[in-house]
Amino acid sequence: MIKPLRVLKTFGAIWFGFIQFAFLVFPAAHAIVWIASRTGIPFEPLVYSAGVSVFLLFIIYAAVGYYFANSPVIRDHSIRVNKVSTELTEMKAAVISDTHFGPLAGRAAVERLLEKLTSLNPDIIFIVGDFVDDEPDYFVQHGLHQLFKKLKAPLGIYGVLGNHEYYGGKRKEITEMMENIGIHVLLDDVHTIDGKLQIVGRRDKTDRKRHSVERLFQDQAIKGELPLVVLDHQPVELESFPEYPVHMSLSGHTHRGQIWPNHVFTQKLFPLDWGYKQFGQVHSFVSSGYGFWGPPLRIGSRSEILFIQVSFSGAP
Repeated sequence: MIKPLRVLKTFGAIWFGFIQFAFLVFPAAHAIVWIASRTGIPFEPLVYSAGVSVFLLFIIYAAVGYYFANSPVIRDHSIRVNKVSTELTEMKAAVISDTHFGPLAGRAAVERLLEKLTSLNPDIIFIVGDFVDDEPDYFVQHGLHQLFKKLKAPLGIYGVLGNHEYYGGKRKEITEMMENIGIHVLLDDVHTIDGKLQIVGRRDKTDRKRHSVERLFQDQAIKGELPLVVLDHQPVELESFPEYPVHMSLSGHTHRGQIWPNHVFTQKLFPLDWGYKQFGQVHSFVSSGYGFWGPPLRIGSRSEILFIQVSFSGAP
């Protein structure tokens, strides 16, 4: 993307964040001015003071939001998986979702992610959808995809597509690009790491060809003898997984609302919109995501990477 156009897109994205800010703050500012004016304080100085205060508040809002969106934290979790037969005694898994790489999350965001993943030294890496922001063009044209060839994990790197991989109409190109840089994409597929682990990757809910949970687990490759991880971008069917031999599920999509108080809605929409919860024997994780959608801001949520240390009590 031409640099001036990128600047315009950035400005437009921040403006989108300003709209939500205005929706929350402007009515409150109007109410304060109206109440104060009834006490005899001159109206014009009140309006001027309110305007300056709102402007300064927005600067703080944008600065804090930009920092939280671009300063990812590591969320550490430790779980124990019972009654499985596996050669693994423990596994360190790094989980990322919703990176939304593109004009607003470019080289600096990629390099920051790779640096943190390398420092974690995970055994396996899971990428749970919305890897690029609608289209892969910017990501590929600037050679950002090539940086991922440096990323290594002994048990491999596995991913699924998210809804944004469908929106741009270039799902096939994105899948091929991810495969070429070493990310094994699963689309209602089962991948078995012999004697160690099984991974089920689901098509996104956006895909009309997406298999039902029941149909997915009719796959003869799933025997329930190995620990099984389900990758599903949108955490819409977490409560169905305990009926099947699932031990861990990983999702993203929600961004935890990204900007306060949107989390109120995500909490209503999903059985788990962020964090960790156990459904039966299933350890479920939903990440708020590494990147952002729309405005490069986060208020009430934080850019994050999950680092899950798993021990297997049934291991030899």
